[in-house]
Amino acid sequence: PLYDVAWCANILGIINIYATEQAKQHTQEKEVFRPVLEYMSENIGRNIKLEELASLAYMQPTYFIKRFGKSFGISPLAYFNRMKVYKAMGLLSGTEMSIDDIAKQLGINDTSYFTRMFRKHCNVTPSAYRAEFRSAN
Repeated sequence: PLYDVAWCANILGIINIYATEQAKQHTQEKEVFRPVLEYMSENIGRNIKLEELASLAYMQPTYFIKRFGKSFGISPLAYFNRMKVYKAMGLLSGTEMSIDDIAKQLGINDTSYFTRMFRKHCNVTPSAYRAEFRSAN
């Protein structure tokens, strides 16, 4: 029994070391993309090009897409769209801006496209989201 406890402790120690190293590596990998994420946030109202983002990380676009996807689990432009949806959620719940104005503020000139994108991420339309938020408060 004592042997089993020592063996388990060694295995847990190895797992802990591995997990710690993986977390460090993952954090370092995400640090590469910090300028990209900041640029996305600062330019949420624009339609940015993939080439712009790749150049911020000093990578070729195809390699950039691959590394970004490995780090975040989605493509850079999908991540950017998700940021836009989160911003829209804040505007819908915190302002009286029209849905059309919110879409335009996010750089989306087609309100129906904005509605489809919002529904894809939130499973409700922007107007339904706003109504649900208001009824909850």
